[in-house]
Amino acid sequence: MRVIDYKTGSLDSRDLSCNDFESLIDPNRKTRNKEIMQALIYGLVLRKKYYPDQPITATIYAILKLNDTSFNPSIRIGKTPMEMSEIEKPAEYLLKKILEGIYSPESRFTQTPFKERCRYCPYNLICLR
Repeated sequence: MRVIDYKTGSLDSRDLSCNDFESLIDPNRKTRNKEIMQALIYGLVLRKKYYPDQPITATIYAILKLNDTSFNPSIRIGKTPMEMSEIEKPAEYLLKKILEGIYSPESRFTQTPFKERCRYCPYNLICLR
């Protein structure tokens, strides 16, 4: 089984690869692969709720690159395509870590030091960026 997500914006094959899971949620990284995190959540839900014994992979197709034969839509760790059963535990850990941070009474949200992230943010008027 494969999770397929379609993106209408600009996307490169490099955007669909990460070195490790921690890099997906590291707020100090200038660029984060949010597309990977979104597909991981979809894959985790499918695996946990509906298909616990099925192999599940994830791909993201960029609409602007549908005819580009060099575009690799597979989500990868390094060069290896992700399979949900192999990454389920670390992916769950990351998701829990994110949610704990969001719901923790001690958490304080601060503006990102990377102002280019604010360009398309729907909340940039609230934080005055």
